Amino acid sequence: MPYELGKTILKTLTENNFQAFFVGGFVRDRLLGFKTEDIDICTDATPEEVKKLFPSSLATGEKYGTMTVFIDQYRYEITTFRAERNYQDNRHPGNIVFETELAGDLGRRDFTINAMAMGLAEEVIDLFSGRQDLKQRLIRAIGDPLQRFKEDALRILRAFRFVAKLDFELEAATKDAIELAMPLLGRVANERIRVELTQIRQYPFRQKAIRLMVDLGIGNVFPEIVPGLDFLANKANLSLTESEFYALCFYLANTDIPDKWRFSRVEKRQINAIIAFLKQAQEGSIDWEIVYQHKLATSLSGEKLLVGLKPTIYKRGRVQSLWQSLPIKKVSDLALGGNDLKEYFPGNDKAIGEWLALAVKLVNSTRIPNEKIALLDYLKQHFRK
Repeated sequence: MPYELGKTILKTLTENNFQAFFVGGFVRDRLLGFKTEDIDICTDATPEEVKKLFPSSLATGEKYGTMTVFIDQYRYEITTFRAERNYQDNRHPGNIVFETELAGDLGRRDFTINAMAMGLAEEVIDLFSGRQDLKQRLIRAIGDPLQRFKEDALRILRAFRFVAKLDFELEAATKDAIELAMPLLGRVANERIRVELTQIRQYPFRQKAIRLMVDLGIGNVFPEIVPGLDFLANKANLSLTESEFYALCFYLANTDIPDKWRFSRVEKRQINAIIAFLKQAQEGSIDWEIVYQHKLATSLSGEKLLVGLKPTIYKRGRVQSLWQSLPIKKVSDLALGGNDLKEYFPGNDKAIGEWLALAVKLVNSTRIPNEKIALLDYLKQHFRK
């Protein structure tokens, strides 16, 4: 359905004397037999002309000549042919020039397998031998590979992403250029690095891609994540969330969260909580007090990592069992509260928090039932002592 609806867009453009083609990843995946709803279209129509033909379209990348058309629940990005020049900061083009021919637009792309176009009659326009590289399962940069990566260093991680997704090999010159250009990743915003690393970890051949990343020198740029990457390269079935991955990295590297990664306060709190769990559990074992302190989500994440790190010592399921067995999962579950203690022990407000914590410990260790009178009697005896 998305493809057939996309063809109606191509038909509208061509019937109005514009060139129009499916392009990029959609063509690649279609030739590989993959189903995809991520459909990009390129055309010689300007954004203004696209807007006239599709009045409901939105300018989602006006600087780059991109309009987005919505049909049913599907979205289609329509981008004017363009050339990119005078790249700055090894990431962004200084000048964008709209083109009138498809060849100029295809020539600015990263890899040959992403530089094919397909017309309304399903004819494939392949100016850089992308189909041949698909057959040979190669990822090859267009033109001078080192220049491609100098233009946009993020293409380095995109290459690894396609390895992780497709199980392809890096063409020799492209591989050499990646190794030479790897330091340029240090100039790319870490937010963008994180997006690519997340995608790489989600694909089926991530181990292969991660090994390549480490072998080609990503540790020279981001040494703090290499221990985590090394670990994942040997764990085929370990799937980690964002917080779990970075907690693993910084825990193994024995480092605080570097400021350059620009995590939000919430993200930092999640990562640090998992690291704290790992450190506490490694010093002894996973007990109810650790699980109660860190709560279920953090404890499950920590347990997952410990099972991966030391499978002969830690087993999955202990955290869930401990959590389910806890009579008190939060202070508010207690049969008494701070006001009860203030009334029972007037003039001792500073000790209330300590006594509530003691009450939780008493109940969770099954020494005292979760009953107000029983708890108050015990605390009264404790207070007198």
